[in-house]
Amino acid sequence: GWGAFLLVPLPPPEESPVALLGAASLSALIVVASAFLPWERLPAGAQALPPLAYFLVIGLLRHAEGGASSGYGALVLLPILWLALYGGRGQLALALVIMFVMLVAPIVAFGEPLYPPSEWRRAFVWAGVGPVIGFSAQHLVREIEHLLAKLHEVARTDALTGVANRRAWDEQLPRELARARRSGAALSVAIIDLDHFKAFNDERGHQAGDELLKSAAAAWAEGVREDDFFARY
Repeated sequence: GWGAFLLVPLPPPEESPVALLGAASLSALIVVASAFLPWERLPAGAQALPPLAYFLVIGLLRHAEGGASSGYGALVLLPILWLALYGGRGQLALALVIMFVMLVAPIVAFGEPLYPPSEWRRAFVWAGVGPVIGFSAQHLVREIEHLLAKLHEVARTDALTGVANRRAWDEQLPRELARARRSGAALSVAIIDLDHFKAFNDERGHQAGDELLKSAAAAWAEGVREDDFFARY
């Protein structure tokens, strides 16, 4: 977004200084707000405000550079892409409506020569292309997040018993030890073993041994508290 201001010295030189100053001031305000506001304490929907506010920056930049002839129109993809990656469907839909209003409002308010009637065509083209780009990108992001979460779960689960595996144990134990050191609370670590399991396998076969492991793991998992961690070592 800031890169747009690096192009201001390029032709044409007839910029509107008021619109340009407004765009620069609002852009700086968005950057400061993004960096210093306590976003973690605000409602999650508030995080859509900076990219939505950037539409006004784009509108001011277009007007400062001559209106419809400006090369800044493509910047409308920035807030659309941002909300496609990090926002919800409602926020993205709102951004698409604001984008359309931003393109149409100058045609109605100022008209020719800055915004000729041909700008209606541009507004409706963007109104058609924006949702395709935004919702397609958002769908792909959600699919990737779902697959990564599933992969993370599979990587930490024992395939035979369905309980946490050794990898999950190795990740969880240091965290539990660190928490116990901070709080001073007692921490119990127990290892449960099946006596004569090898002899059971030799006598009844590995399939029966697997069934025994699954049954034992299910029984033990039911016997621990919800906040306890149970894994196959």
